[in-house]
Amino acid sequence: MRVLVSTLLVGATAVFALGGGAFRVATAPERIRDRHEVARKVCLERGGQWAQVDQRTEGCRLPASSSAPLSF
Repeated sequence: MRVLVSTLLVGATAVFALGGGAFRVATAPERIRDRHEVARKVCLERGGQWAQVDQRTEGCRLPASSSAPLSF
């Protein structure tokens, strides 16, 4: 009986872990897009310019006078 319960618990844990991993992979593009939009919004609010760094990367270019860290 104990072996059966232990086997079921290990199996259930494995199923939940795989399900959680699959969920994270499936929702990754949406989370990345959300972070990108927030970064762009913060950059523009600080007076920066959102620019293409290279073919695959975009980034914020701040004017030299406002290079102080953002404080909350």
